Amino acid sequence: MQTALRPKPAYLPVVLLLIVLVFPVFAGNTDIYDQQAHRDFARIWQRDGQLLVPHFGYHLLLLAVNRTIPDGNFQAAGIAVNMAAYVLAGVLFFRYAFGQLYEVAPNIAERLATGLTAIMVLAGPPVMLSWLTDFRVNGYLIYNQFHSPTQSVVLPMAIGLYALTLRLLLTGRLSWVGLVGLATLALITPLTKPNFSMVLLPALVLVMGWRLVRREAVPWRALLLTVFVPTMLALGWQFYFTYIQQTVIGYGLNAGNGILFAPFKTALYFDTSLLIVALKLLASLALPLWIIAFYPEARRNVPLLIGWLMVGIGLVQYLLLSEAGEFYMAANFSWGLRTAAFFVFGISLLHLMRADLRQRRRDARFIGGLLLLILHVVGGATLYFGYASSVIPTLP
Repeated sequence: MQTALRPKPAYLPVVLLLIVLVFPVFAGNTDIYDQQAHRDFARIWQRDGQLLVPHFGYHLLLLAVNRTIPDGNFQAAGIAVNMAAYVLAGVLFFRYAFGQLYEVAPNIAERLATGLTAIMVLAGPPVMLSWLTDFRVNGYLIYNQFHSPTQSVVLPMAIGLYALTLRLLLTGRLSWVGLVGLATLALITPLTKPNFSMVLLPALVLVMGWRLVRREAVPWRALLLTVFVPTMLALGWQFYFTYIQQTVIGYGLNAGNGILFAPFKTALYFDTSLLIVALKLLASLALPLWIIAFYPEARRNVPLLIGWLMVGIGLVQYLLLSEAGEFYMAANFSWGLRTAAFFVFGISLLHLMRADLRQRRRDARFIGGLLLLILHVVGGATLYFGYASSVIPTLP
């Protein structure tokens, strides 16, 4: 009997939906936050040939797009690059969601995947202790950092890097095109923003070690050549550029000359007590924590478990490490944690939906998860409004 081929998802409606969602937040934040600073870095690079920051992927794209615009409008180029990156990240998530949901609900998989993709753009921390007073969100793990162009651009790269790395790790196989693509992503992802690579590599080392102890196959040669070598080359050059050559100039802060072991220094800059720090972190991960606690099968989901491992590594970096000088206020060691939180939220969201589709009756676990999801969306929509109306104060 011939097996029916899985239909290809329709991407155009998703692309249009994402454009409608992200245009207000990027068009409304062109002169504040990191947007203006990174446009200035690109202008100086173009004008003087001086590279001011070691994560220059966004600036390359900005210069390339700017050349196609009459009279060189950096502001319009920035909006275009940010929107294109977010749309691509959304399309990648939609494709993954469609594949996951089609196995259990082929008739509605596309509609569900479209809705979940929109949720990923609108989701945020569900409980914000400062809602009643202002829009301050420092200390929370915001999944969608619309104010940071480098984070916007690195997001689709991180999704591709994570997906290809997991496929190689778990199956031991990738085509030559896949291997070249993986090596390329491993190189350009940290050159766009290094923090996701800084949590992925340690997590990968731990997982490979665990699999070797259990005598499971590990394609260590392929991983070494396609992931570790390109990433370490990029990170090594960035460390030299930033802390040895000390070329970095940015944000009006005085750069120090290294990385410090400074427990809670950055976290306590934003909050007055470790209790508040802990509450904000727990609130930011409410739905993922619910899923991992009440769905035993989630604890066998390898992509989710590795995502949680990256969250743990990112948390250690954020809480224990700091940059010397005034740069600690930029909370740059929090970005890996934030990106890992994006992954565990997305995978947990899909797990909740798949579990519901497989059940005849909705149980207390699903209702609890659904309520938390609603709070996540309410929190994220509030943030979305703050970004779109430019009322959120400057964030790290």
